[in-house]
Amino acid sequence: MTYPAHIRKKILAELEDSTYREVAARHRISPNTLATWKKQPQPKGSRRST
Repeated sequence: MTYPAHIRKKILAELEDSTYREVAARHRISPNTLATWKKQPQPKGSRRST
């Protein structure tokens, strides 16, 4: 599943108050996915910017 950029930003913002594991568990995604998103917040092949 590809998350839109605005959703990724909201999820990444949670890292300010929580750990990667906590945020990942909350959203049922891998901590590695969060690390990738932090490096590249826009989905690959994104057609529009938000």
